[in-house]
Amino acid sequence: MKKFLIILFYIKLLLISSCGYEIINKVYNYKFEIVDTQFEGDVTVNKKLEKYFLKFQNKNDATRFFKIKSNSKLIKKVTSRNSAGEESSYSIRIIVVVDIIENNQIVNKSNFEKNVSYNALNSKFELRQYEKDLINDLVEQIMLDISTYLGTL
Repeated sequence: MKKFLIILFYIKLLLISSCGYEIINKVYNYKFEIVDTQFEGDVTVNKKLEKYFLKFQNKNDATRFFKIKSNSKLIKKVTSRNSAGEESSYSIRIIVVVDIIENNQIVNKSNFEKNVSYNALNSKFELRQYEKDLINDLVEQIMLDISTYLGTL
């Protein structure tokens, strides 16, 4: 029985390693560098974007050099109320407009947008924490979209 399990393990290992399996959200080694950034709009979103763009600075193997101008909006709306008039569900929408500048000319202007809907929680503290987590998740998705987009230019 033990030999059977060992053989089964090696067969699974062989199949997984030889089928071309790749992680979906693999961060690729893009050949560009972000030399300057300017941010306008929502401070929370901009801080996360600025921190993310730092990893694309001072790259030795870069072949293209971009300046990024970003304008972000965070929109929180009440989408429904219960019969007592209390807020029962919300939506958060984050919009980031990115101007990509290369050689002092705007190469492209792109919009990145993500949104999520969620129900209200009983505790206001838990609701605020949940909203922060949702905003972090949405900004991370937008950051991945931006880096993938820049890598395809």
